Amino acid sequence: MIMKWIKSVVTTPSGGETSPLAQGAQQKKKKELGFVDVVQEAMRKDAKDLKDLVTIGQTAVDRRKMKEKIKRRVKGSIAKEFDAEDIVEEVTERILDAAEFDPNYREIFEDKS
Repeated sequence: MIMKWIKSVVTTPSGGETSPLAQGAQQKKKKELGFVDVVQEAMRKDAKDLKDLVTIGQTAVDRRKMKEKIKRRVKGSIAKEFDAEDIVEEVTERILDAAEFDPNYREIFEDKS
């Protein structure tokens, strides 16, 4: 009788839907096999941005995104002699400060799309 109950919990109910326990087992199996759900990963990234937006506000999110863009461009254009992380960070901060107050600098690093 106990085995029959366990089988009924794990197997598919009569409605054709998978039970929550069986769904959990399928998800665990997918993780073990190394499957990647592309849609879920994209949604997870968007959810992180939205969570940041709620917790720190739009201006901070915009500042962080602009800082990432500036840092990429600084790293790509700085000489190898000055490629130390602290120098790149300082140059990035100076350009970011200028971009906050000068629309000409801001226009360089904003998205065109």
